[in-house]
Amino acid sequence: MTPDMHDILAAVFQPGAALVTMTALGHEALLHEVTVAHAFLVRITDAVRHGAGRLLGYVLLPDHVHLVVVPAAGQTLDTLMRRVTIGFNQDYAALMGLPGTQSLWQQPYRRWYAADEDELTILLDYVHYDPVRHRLVHRPEEWRHSSYQYWVERKLYKLGWGWTSPASIHGKRFE
Repeated sequence: MTPDMHDILAAVFQPGAALVTMTALGHEALLHEVTVAHAFLVRITDAVRHGAGRLLGYVLLPDHVHLVVVPAAGQTLDTLMRRVTIGFNQDYAALMGLPGTQSLWQQPYRRWYAADEDELTILLDYVHYDPVRHRLVHRPEEWRHSSYQYWVERKLYKLGWGWTSPASIHGKRFE
């Protein structure tokens, strides 16, 4: 990690920062449709806006989601994720014209906590490189359902990052 990257992440790192991976039941491509992916993103940003926590990074792939989040003080990761999943399950049923709601995600979701800025870097690198790793795109900037561009604008990443597999995530699996 460069000194500039360290400074950027030191400004946003908080204890409790976690990578959450949620996988659709049966690896169904729930988020393949743009409107459905947008509905999921609206749910997570709505939870953040209403004080449930902070969203530091995300990527929405057709059959799974990676979120880097920090629950708000007095909140738990489970509370934050329950708020997002229950709301999204309702939205999904409405979008698909399904009666009632149903569980859409494998349980339990998986989580990994960042102890410091270096570990947060690894989590964000993994999230932003995942569409390339799954061969959905050739470069991270080609995937639209990601916070990658947000972090490029804030100088965490430079043009060309992720065009080859980042050393920081070699051997890492957060699926």
